[in-house]
Amino acid sequence: MPNYSPGLVPNNPGELRRFLQDELDRIAFALNGSIKAGYGGVASSEPVELSLSETPVLFDVYGKTTPARPLGVEPDDTDGSITALDAGVYFVGFTGTVSDLPNATLAIEFRINGIAVRTIVVDPSNQTFLTTVSYNSFARLERGDRLDAWAALSTGAGLVTFGSCSMIMHRISDDDGF
Repeated sequence: MPNYSPGLVPNNPGELRRFLQDELDRIAFALNGSIKAGYGGVASSEPVELSLSETPVLFDVYGKTTPARPLGVEPDDTDGSITALDAGVYFVGFTGTVSDLPNATLAIEFRINGIAVRTIVVDPSNQTFLTTVSYNSFARLERGDRLDAWAALSTGAGLVTFGSCSMIMHRISDDDGF
């Protein structure tokens, strides 16, 4: 059975709520050995235009909103990234809509700590007025690992409209339990 030792109480009153939630999770884990939960994400329902070229740019279309109350992950609504606060195996999901795609292939690349782990490609010849793009996978993450997405066009440059995009992470297993 895991041991419990209390963490240091933060000096900032704004961090107290998260500290208490984390402490309760750690106590529950110590008592019953269950997997510590982790979930959170970034999302936007407002259409956003990104100016894209062949050079990848950070995919930050989330409208600076972090949905719900994250637990065990730290969504960053300033750049659209999500950081794991605990090691483990995570379900990683992305979904979004694309419209007004110029006559070039769109690539959305997912990176962990700056290293590409998966790329989704949207071919303009297969696109109708609105195309849904999605990606679901599992990733073994260490504490502090950062997930973000980058976008680029295969040739040329142009504006691409994204709407209803979300990127999420759910911790599903301890690091050694998968």
